[in-house]
Amino acid sequence: MIKLPCEVVRDLFPSYIDELTNEVTNHMIEEHLKECENCRKVLSFMKDPEAEPVEDAKEKEEIDFLKKARKSNRKKIIVAVVAALAMLLLVVIISSSFLGTAISGEYVACQLDVKGNVLMVNGALMDSRYRISDVEFKEEEGGIVTISFKSVRANPFYENSMEQTYIADAPIMEVRLGDRILWADGKNISAITSAVYQTAHLYVGDMPANNKTANALNMSTTLGSFTNELQTTAEPYGWKFLLDWKVSGDSYDGVIEKIDAMDGYAYVLMAVIDNLGEVTYEYSWGGYPAYRTITTDMASSFAGEDIKAVGKNVRKLQLLMEKAELIDTAYVMDYSQWIPTKKIGIELANLTEDELSMISLYCYMNGELYSNQVVSNANGSKLDKGEVFGFEFLPEDFDGNWSESKDLMFRIGIRDKDGRYRECVEHVNLPAQFGYTYRYTLTGTMEEGYHISQ
Repeated sequence: MIKLPCEVVRDLFPSYIDELTNEVTNHMIEEHLKECENCRKVLSFMKDPEAEPVEDAKEKEEIDFLKKARKSNRKKIIVAVVAALAMLLLVVIISSSFLGTAISGEYVACQLDVKGNVLMVNGALMDSRYRISDVEFKEEEGGIVTISFKSVRANPFYENSMEQTYIADAPIMEVRLGDRILWADGKNISAITSAVYQTAHLYVGDMPANNKTANALNMSTTLGSFTNELQTTAEPYGWKFLLDWKVSGDSYDGVIEKIDAMDGYAYVLMAVIDNLGEVTYEYSWGGYPAYRTITTDMASSFAGEDIKAVGKNVRKLQLLMEKAELIDTAYVMDYSQWIPTKKIGIELANLTEDELSMISLYCYMNGELYSNQVVSNANGSKLDKGEVFGFEFLPEDFDGNWSESKDLMFRIGIRDKDGRYRECVEHVNLPAQFGYTYRYTLTGTMEEGYHISQ
């Protein structure tokens, strides 16, 4: 092994004491110290200045130099650490205020116009605290164009909305916003259709996958609560819904609408679950069990083609859901629905994980609160998951200060069954134009925060 001279060893002491040398160097220093008493004294004094002084003037002078070198090294390390932290802080500030970070598509409202290989996009963020810093387009095989947004905190350099045109290399067949399908083969695709399409799976025996499809369809909104039974021992494989609702013998209120919805849900389930052969509903009518079964032949007859082929094409699935009246056929673009009355409507679907007792919607115009509407059950019972609540705002709600040049902002407050209150993370910003209703979904928990998305 190479032996180090004293001068080299003592030059290494400041780094050795601060544990900045590697294992090989440490070993060579320690081997030298075993044989060199003078260097041991120097090291001991550097570690403990109160130790016995060194008599040799030359060694004392060298120790003083090494102590200064150690202090200098410490200063350099501190300066380097502070500089690195400052640089990291600068990067964070630049990123959050100018460069932007990717934002989920659920926080963006988009309208599209597609002609051949030309895509025109109007987009706006639903949270007024942020601005759009960048829009990216990614073209994939099959004519698929995916849009992604970056956002920064609100500042004077960026806007909350954007208009942009993208020219693809080939005819555009499908447009996505993140994972969500917005448009396909000449047809605007609703958020519900996109969500259902992406839950498609092979086997009805996969109950977690089944639940994802049922939740995407919001089946409990119309049918209420239910339990499930699967029949997977022999074809046709079936899914039975045991509905928790009863119809009296002389009351038909809402029954026809529910039966129509049953059929529509069954058609869609058989479209997106590959081996599902029939869907059965069981409920109570006049005190007696009632059953309704829908088969693939019935579904194909309604769709006008093989129901399994429908589930493999998102455009066909959109048409099926419109025909079954599971989504509003007056659906215009991506985020608004036209209604021929002079009001602004908000429809809020409760998909939170908590048991809620109240939802409040606060409407502001140019920062001033004008209206507060609340939904709750008179008997204090919880609001059902999947239930859709409607809010309406009329011109008279604004005390004669209405102007279509002004902006509206909505805040959502949530109270759970234990009385705890929390506001939704996002605010909703809308143009002050009557004649539209806007549909949103409320998700999240009291502990982690609630979110509103389209």
